[in-house]
This record gives sequence, C-alpha cells and structure tokens, in this order.
Amino acid sequence: TLLAAASVAGVVAAQSLSDYFPKCSVDCLEEATKQATSCSTTDAVCFCVQSNYEAIYNSGLACVLKDCGNDVAVDKVLPAAIQFCSAASSS
Repeated sequence: TLLAAASVAGVVAAQSLSDYFPKCSVDCLEEATKQATSCSTTDAVCFCVQSNYEAIYNSGLACVLKDCGNDVAVDKVLPAAIQFCSAASSS
C-alpha cells in the first residue's frame, strides 16, 4: 500500500534517498522524482505527499525492478519508502 505522509509544519532537514534506499534503487528514484514531480530529490516531505509518492512509484517502478530485481524491490525498497516517509513526517 502507498503511504500518505502527514503535512509537517516547519523546516524539515534534508534527507538523502541513499540513507534509506538500497543503492541499486537510488538512481531510479532520483530520476523518477525529477521526471514525475517538481520535488527536489532531498525534499522528503514533497516526495512523500501521496500524489507525488504515487507518481514517483509509477515512474520508477520498471527501473527499480530492472536494477534491483523483484525480491529487493519488494523486500527492501518498499519498506525503505515507508521508513523514509515516516522520518519525513516526524521531522
């Protein structure tokens, strides 16, 4: 399921995708973020807004599957997204 991040007031520290996501997925996610949203790749709150998250997921899925494989995509990338957005919403 997709995670909807809560809106957060105030300044959120920049989070790096590479701090949360497997290395094989980072280039895919950065490119998907640039192509599918107006978010900076370090703007976790923007990344985790439901509509942006869905757009990034849809744009980056094929690349992540190709570069990481199905098992890593399911077992590592999806849980990393939950952790990334959870950290963003608690900042």
